[in-house]
Amino acid sequence: MKTSVFALTLFVGINSFAFSVPDHRLVSELAFSELQQCGLVPKNLVWQNDGAAASISVMINSNLDEDNYLKNGIKKLFQYSHFYNPFRPLKKEWNGREHAGKAVDNYTGSFVKDAQSRNTPNLPRKPLERLGQIMHLVQDASSPLHVLWINHATEDGFENKVNIFKQELAEMKPPCESITLAGLHSPAEIMKSAGLGTMKELESSVEFQELQPNGGEPKFVSALWSQTFFSNTGVYTRKVMNFLTQFDLLNPNLNTPTSDDNNVEGWATKELGKGDYGFLSSSISNVTLRGDNFGKSKPITVNGKTYVVSSDVYKKLRKNLLRQSILNTQRIILWAAEK
Repeated sequence: MKTSVFALTLFVGINSFAFSVPDHRLVSELAFSELQQCGLVPKNLVWQNDGAAASISVMINSNLDEDNYLKNGIKKLFQYSHFYNPFRPLKKEWNGREHAGKAVDNYTGSFVKDAQSRNTPNLPRKPLERLGQIMHLVQDASSPLHVLWINHATEDGFENKVNIFKQELAEMKPPCESITLAGLHSPAEIMKSAGLGTMKELESSVEFQELQPNGGEPKFVSALWSQTFFSNTGVYTRKVMNFLTQFDLLNPNLNTPTSDDNNVEGWATKELGKGDYGFLSSSISNVTLRGDNFGKSKPITVNGKTYVVSSDVYKKLRKNLLRQSILNTQRIILWAAEK
């Protein structure tokens, strides 16, 4: 019995969450709050006669249940992971488990069927629960760990070591006119836009200090997030980086490259393997159990060199990605209003 419990704990650990459960709640609550502030909450987003507040509660609870192993552990471990990449499909896993893109397609089909067969202009509980599930997976597409398929433990730094408060995200609210579908037609397209926005953010630079021997003046080093704490060398090709440079989340172009750097066609359909942490985490042994170095404020020693990353640097990346996740959540609601 002890062996079985340990095996389940290990499996859960290495396929854990990208945003924490509080993150999902924070993103969802802010998404709805800002829609209300802008007068954009759809009128059909009402469950029975209990009003929009009850409907929002149903969706948020369904969202949070996606990371509840007591309710959805079997599904998450053996049916759908929460990993997703906007450029390449991810390899089906050894146990036949599909990834989040497949889950969103299935949840969307179920939502549309239930929504269109209803006998009332308001959405009943079941499609609202489906919306919550879709929101969760779209929110996870704003996580570096999920778009780069990095197996991670529950104590992973991106999830647990950098706290972002509600007011910090609220202060970054965009103008109401920026909260639109921007030509996106489905949750799958919203999810792809989310993943592209995440990968573009990972192409921004992170600046940190390299400490010098004998107390010498520290040297400032600049590198990309996709090289420091997160990496998947199979996807960051020159063509991909050029595409990401031009990508705009507010006016998203989803026509990603279909050939590799050698102009071999079909690259977009070639499956992508698992990624890993970047070089600032390479000193950690057994990362699947211990998590990575993201968020670590103490010196990080790698290959005989010691680096220090400011807490403000970590916070900037987390805030930008959480802010993107809020917009993509709002887009799911706006899409649902059309059904």
